[in-house]
Amino acid sequence: MRTIGNLLLLVALGLWGGTVVFYSFLVTPTLFSALGREAGGRAVSALFPTYYLAVLGFALATAVLAALRAWAGSAPGVGWPAWTIAGLSLVAALIAAYSRWGLLPQVAQAERGTPAFDQLHLLSVALNLVVLGLFVVCAALVARFPEALLWGTPREAPIVTFERPAAR
Repeated sequence: MRTIGNLLLLVALGLWGGTVVFYSFLVTPTLFSALGREAGGRAVSALFPTYYLAVLGFALATAVLAALRAWAGSAPGVGWPAWTIAGLSLVAALIAAYSRWGLLPQVAQAERGTPAFDQLHLLSVALNLVVLGLFVVCAALVARFPEALLWGTPREAPIVTFERPAAR
């Protein structure tokens, strides 16, 4: 069960960060480069609802799994990283939900090239960078405190091992 819990937490965290990085730094620039500003903007806008739902789902899964880990208990004095990841992931999920159901409809209503559109676009970019920053902090906490976040200590349940299990 420890291995499944560890795997789910790491996969959820990785998918959250991977989605943000892939969409923000690969998909979006590629679409604008290949299709031009107008058609690229329409293509990116068509992907936003799914993007925000994916980020919401992966960040929420990370929050739930980290909270379960924190609730299940960890070594004395190191439970705070799991609660911190749960909280930061929840904030990221809430930002994604606001972006999807609050900000996106406003952007769709605004006319491109107007100050209102530019302001909403800037807010969207800023919120996306905040979500990316929250992911980076969560990933750093997992890397720094694996004994607090992953079920079992590194000696009890290693993520990667090159040793053969003892014969029984």
